[in-house]
Amino acid sequence: MQSIKLKKIIKEGIIIKKLFFEKMLAIKQGHPGSILSIFEIVNMLYLGKFVKTTRIEKKNDILIMSKGHALSCQYPYLVKFGLIKKKEWDNWGKKKVFLEFLEIRQFLE
Repeated sequence: MQSIKLKKIIKEGIIIKKLFFEKMLAIKQGHPGSILSIFEIVNMLYLGKFVKTTRIEKKNDILIMSKGHALSCQYPYLVKFGLIKKKEWDNWGKKKVFLEFLEIRQFLE
């Protein structure tokens, strides 16, 4: 991978990380430790185009994450590539949307 492309991926990742943490602060939810521990990997997979994302579902790659509390780390990328509507991201924490953080209490109910 060319160093110019790598620098661009890292720079864009920093912007996405900032937006994500602003969202967590705004909605007062999240698992920052879990998200930070996998963020750089997810950033490289999506922005480095190692995971194919198109609006045509059958042509997308499947990314399986076994780290439930960090699953939401993918949301900004799915919005960026048009797989989740930006409106869902914008309304998260304000209105009922399908985006959420995996919470332990969900398993206890």
